[in-house]
Amino acid sequence: MQTPIVAKAGDMNDGAPQSVIQKMTYRPPDVVPDVPLTATKAVKLAVTRAAQTSVALKLSVGNVREEILELDGLLAALPDDRLIVGVGQGNVTRGVVVCDAAMCAAAVEVQTTGKISANAGEPRPITRADATLIEPFLQGLLSELAATTNQTALDGWTDDAALLTRLESARATGFVLADEVYRLIRVSVEMLGGERQAEVMLALPPQASVPIPRKQVEPPRGNWAEDFPKAVLEAPACLNAVLHRFDLPLHVATRLQVGQLLPLHGCTVDTVRLMAPGGMRVAKARLGQVAGQVAVRVEDGPKLDLSALPPQPVVRPVDVKPAPVPEEATTAV
Repeated sequence: MQTPIVAKAGDMNDGAPQSVIQKMTYRPPDVVPDVPLTATKAVKLAVTRAAQTSVALKLSVGNVREEILELDGLLAALPDDRLIVGVGQGNVTRGVVVCDAAMCAAAVEVQTTGKISANAGEPRPITRADATLIEPFLQGLLSELAATTNQTALDGWTDDAALLTRLESARATGFVLADEVYRLIRVSVEMLGGERQAEVMLALPPQASVPIPRKQVEPPRGNWAEDFPKAVLEAPACLNAVLHRFDLPLHVATRLQVGQLLPLHGCTVDTVRLMAPGGMRVAKARLGQVAGQVAVRVEDGPKLDLSALPPQPVVRPVDVKPAPVPEEATTAV
């Protein structure tokens, strides 16, 4: 005995026209093309995913800025009060990932209390515990960037990137990074609807296929023979006005008190000397004041009266001739 098969509506040709009129008027659905993400959208998606999957932190990404900097410019953009962690590719430090104290505090709060408070609290230095708790987010950011930036301008930029050790300051960063060009991406994030803000930065060398703009260095212009003496003469000079110098025994100097009077024997307003660094005397001066302010007036040095010196005899060199050899001392050969 065979059981009849009853076809229900929608079992076959589901969605296709069933009648002739439906077949004639049927219009297939439009195929929406898969539009690739831009580099900016890919970065925003990577930051959001990394925060959610690694530390369960909900945030929204604001601005994403990209800069191409030399090493000196990159170091100048790294404040010392932020967490700086080296990023390696093939066990070689190629760049850094940076986050501020606000981002570290949010990651710590959500992992310890399960939520973020509206009050950020007083700023404090980033500790080793803070760096340990936010490390999953930083590593997740590198992984998400490698996945979301496919077929964008950042394709391959973070391939095989991994976190290395923490760098204490921008100066320490300059010792481990190579002197080359870096791509710096700044990402500003918001939490709790904008009540808390933070910033994350990532710097790595651009891909080999990306053209790097080079600054054109213009040759110096001007007359060297005139500019160099002018620059030297405009250099600042430090002079000290010394009124008097005297020696004190150590037991007297250790007992000096506020209000105690020290006699300056032989000191007058005419004994001021202008001294250069190193103790070289430059000029003689006189102590005075101008508009109620203490001032010194440079005076001419003492002039030597050479006419008062007695004449000195002129010593002339004497020609010394060798003594003649006596005839008895010569021996014929």
